[in-house]
Amino acid sequence: MANTLDTSKRDHTINLGAGPSSLPTSVLLEAAQGILDFEGTGMGLIELSHRSKTFQKLMDKTEADLRALLNVPDSHAVLFLQGGGTEQFSATALNLLAAHAVKNPDYFKSNGNKGPPCDYAVTGSWTAKAVKEAARLGATTNVALDARKVEGANGKFGSIPPVSEWKLSPIQSKPAMLYYCDNETVDGVEFPNPGFPIDQLPEEYRKQVPLVADCSSNILSRPIDVAAHAIVFFGAQKNVGPSGTAVAIVRKDLIVDPDQGVP
Repeated sequence: MANTLDTSKRDHTINLGAGPSSLPTSVLLEAAQGILDFEGTGMGLIELSHRSKTFQKLMDKTEADLRALLNVPDSHAVLFLQGGGTEQFSATALNLLAAHAVKNPDYFKSNGNKGPPCDYAVTGSWTAKAVKEAARLGATTNVALDARKVEGANGKFGSIPPVSEWKLSPIQSKPAMLYYCDNETVDGVEFPNPGFPIDQLPEEYRKQVPLVADCSSNILSRPIDVAAHAIVFFGAQKNVGPSGTAVAIVRKDLIVDPDQGVP
């Protein structure tokens, strides 16, 4: 492949775009070969049946490698999805509300047909869009933190106050989730190392409320405690692969059948 494809200009091109990241030329050449003839099958990867043993072997290895890199426990499923990271704005809200309804079948009736609160830590434009999408879908959203409104912010994102200053929903209200974005690229706001301060959450809240992390821009750049999260999702294009693909790592007990008593 290296003899038939012109890669000379790639050596002099620097991609500083905030969207899809550059991939190594060697990776692209291997991918190009795989599209023509995947592992000697005589068929391109995009021509293979997704039910075939050859394709399943590839997916199994991909999942195993990701599990090893992120130390994903057996309690969590790894889902490879379409739509990019922004599709997860709605998917996380809908699925966690469904899981909440299955586990708390009398919640709606006992709360005047009002759903449980969904807490959001809004530290930049991505979480602002996520909470807006959840509200559009009818979720009862609670902005536990709007970093634009903290003292000295002057209406702009830029700092993250300690969790003790957030307005988390009371544990008695059985929140469906706490959602945050680990690194807000547009606004240049990232939770300082070692990441989201899980230990600052009230103990009962930490134990009972599913924690959701959007790690689209910094996944695999530093450790994350996957086991402490209900969902960790990310678009692949920043650090992992091409755009158009997303990965969601989901605690298995939160994957429910929507026909099981969801109002």
